[in-house]
Amino acid sequence: MKVILLTLLLTIGFGGCKAQSSVIKRGYAFYKPINYGAQMRDLDGKPVNRKDTSYFLYLETKAGAKPEIHSVLFEGKLFTAGVFPVQGSKVEVGKLMNDQKVWITKQSGNSMWLVELHPAEGVVKHKGSSKNITVVGTINKKTFQFKLTKAIALQGDIMG
Repeated sequence: MKVILLTLLLTIGFGGCKAQSSVIKRGYAFYKPINYGAQMRDLDGKPVNRKDTSYFLYLETKAGAKPEIHSVLFEGKLFTAGVFPVQGSKVEVGKLMNDQKVWITKQSGNSMWLVELHPAEGVVKHKGSSKNITVVGTINKKTFQFKLTKAIALQGDIMG
């Protein structure tokens, strides 16, 4: 019941997502901390406080239409992106802070894409930015701009 409720919440909650083009059907934004297994230390043996965050999106498009992402502005930070197809009709994205699993189900006949975000080199923060997430790219030679209004925080993974 909780999974159904969460799926419904995600579907309704992302009603604020809008595209200037109909090529992107739905989108979801997530972030999670990267937890390193061992405490890093500098040359003097002092602990190094290293905080990294993983940012990623899921985009649903018309069948077979692979997006080419030119840039993503995520909470004022500029990112480049890697785009990968998602197999199957349902994907487990991760867990919320309360251990509840997050699932995304694509509509029949559509394609789902995982968009992994990487900080753009040399750019720290975009001035005058908002909390929105803006994705700019092309699909089938059509330019699009897709906006998401919020991102969901997930539990982090432990990296070795």
